[in-house]
Amino acid sequence: MVDNNGDKTQKELAQLWGNISQQTISRGLKKLGYTRKKKLIAIKNGVKNLEVDSGKN
Repeated sequence: MVDNNGDKTQKELAQLWGNISQQTISRGLKKLGYTRKKKLIAIKNGVKNLEVDSGKN
């Protein structure tokens, strides 16, 4: 189910599964070895520092 619905959030997976909570899905996914999706956010200061550091080489 998880592999077929990999684009769904934990809340959406809970709704698909039936009458269970998002937290139950979270615990189950953790036991199965799945991790949460993490957003890749560039930190403005971090990007600026990288640009400065790369200019020194």
